[in-house]
Amino acid sequence: MGVNIVINPSHPEILALAQTLATEGVPQEARLIYRARNSVYALSLPDGTAVNIKAFRPPSAPNAYIYRHLRKSKAERSYINSMHLIRLGFGSPEPLAYIEISHCGRLRESYYLSRQIEDADDLRRWERKADAEPLLRALAEEIKKMHRAGVLHKDFSPGNILYRRTPAGYSFYLIDVNRMRFGVHSRQAQMGMFAVVNIDSEEETRRLARYYGECAGIDPEMCAEHAARLLRSYIHRKHRNKTLKKLLPKHK
Repeated sequence: MGVNIVINPSHPEILALAQTLATEGVPQEARLIYRARNSVYALSLPDGTAVNIKAFRPPSAPNAYIYRHLRKSKAERSYINSMHLIRLGFGSPEPLAYIEISHCGRLRESYYLSRQIEDADDLRRWERKADAEPLLRALAEEIKKMHRAGVLHKDFSPGNILYRRTPAGYSFYLIDVNRMRFGVHSRQAQMGMFAVVNIDSEEETRRLARYYGECAGIDPEMCAEHAARLLRSYIHRKHRNKTLKKLLPKHK
């Protein structure tokens, strides 16, 4: 078994937890806060630091080899991308460490550790929030800054955008950043972020895109229509893939 542990040099105290994850898995005292394809746990260190542990699902056989030899693992990309976002001046939970555990030349388990953002909410069901309009205008401004910096978040869904109210307005924090590109300045590619920002409401997607157009100096209605087309295309692909999956024979 091979273990690779990378620690943020500013946080050597995280080494003990990283070693525990590598040898014993997630500590029993960690609290599960999210489970889907991957699992996220919250844990308080002895010094009071609140840490999030993201445990990635073991990859399929082909990907287990690819992530070990040909591509960076999701855990490593989460760490590197968060570091880069912060260097560019954008919000993301502070990266603390990542751990990769391999067996027989294949990646078996991986973890990403970050500092928990306290008192933050996410953007799910933003239309129900009392401050929806100023919040969305602030988000549109943040998207404009991301695009001007060449930042493309390929999983820009409302659950992956955290925010806090501040005396100056709002601060945003991006999570789930392993699918991210930098140095992207194509308007067509950048607009792709609107495809999943709110898959429940085309009108809310249009609303955000209009605000984006206003602050980016682009025709707001053109932005709204483009964003709506991207959303409809995404939903169509999602339904088609779901139908195809049902038609494929199941292997026992």
